[in-house]
Amino acid sequence: MSAASYVTPAVGQLITQHSSSGSTQVTNYARIGHAAQQLLPEILQDLISIREPTTLLHSHVTNNSFLSRTLKQHEWSVISNVNLNGYANFDVPLIYKLVRNLNLVPKPKQGWDYKNPPQQSEITPGDDIECIRRVRNEIFHRGNSSVSATELALYFNVFRDIAGRLEIYLGKPGGNFVNKFNLLENCCMDEETEEIYLKRLDDLKRREKDVSEKVHNVEEEISVIKDSVRDTKTKVQMRNQIEIWKAKDEKFVSTRAVDYVIKTIQKKSCITLTG
Repeated sequence: MSAASYVTPAVGQLITQHSSSGSTQVTNYARIGHAAQQLLPEILQDLISIREPTTLLHSHVTNNSFLSRTLKQHEWSVISNVNLNGYANFDVPLIYKLVRNLNLVPKPKQGWDYKNPPQQSEITPGDDIECIRRVRNEIFHRGNSSVSATELALYFNVFRDIAGRLEIYLGKPGGNFVNKFNLLENCCMDEETEEIYLKRLDDLKRREKDVSEKVHNVEEEISVIKDSVRDTKTKVQMRNQIEIWKAKDEKFVSTRAVDYVIKTIQKKSCITLTG
C-alpha cells in the first residue's frame, strides 16, 4: 500500500511518498501548523459527530445557559449550518466548548482548563481533548516560525499518542488517525503548500488577536459603564442624604446653647459637649 493511500485527498495533495532529507525549520513549522489546522480538528470532528447528532446540536446549544450566552456570532453561524455541512467547519476551540459544556465525554482528571496541563499518566478522552486544545493554542501563539527537528519530533510524539488513544475510544481502525501524522511528519512538502499553511497560520493568529483585542475593549467599556453607574448611585445617595439633613434642619429649634457652640467652634479647633 502506498503512503499516500492512508490520508484524505486534501492531505494527499500536499505530500509525496518519500521523505525529504533536509526539512528546514520553517517547513517544520508548516508541518505542525498543518497538524493544528487540519488533522487535530478532524479527530475532534469525528468525535463530536459520534457523540452529538447534528439534528440535536442547535437545540442542545440553545438550551444550554452558558453556551447560549457566550458563543460568538461566527460560531452561531457554523452551528446554524450544521445540518447542511455537518461538523466539517467546526474548529478546535468551538468543538472544545461544545464537548465541555454539553458533557459529551467525561471531564479530564484535573478538570477542564485547569491551571496545569494533563500529566503523562492522565490519558482519558477528556485529558486528550484538553491536550489538543492546549497544543493547538501553543502552536498558534508561538513567538517564532522556526521549529527544530527535536521540537518537531516532540510535537508529533504527542500527536500520535493522542491519536492512538482516541482511535481506540472511538472504535476506529488501527492507524486511522496515527498514520496521517506519520506521513505529515516525514513527507516532502512543496514550497507552494508550505506557503499556504504558513499564511493560514498568520491569518488565524491575526484573527484571534483581533478577537482578543475586541473582547478587551468591550471589557474596558463595561468597566467604564459600571464605574459610571457606581458613581451615579453614589451621587444619588449623597443627594438623598443631603435632603434628609435639610428636612431635619427645618425641624431643628435653635437655643442659646447652640448659638454659643457655633460661635465657639469658629474660634477654637474643637469643642467638647457634655450633658
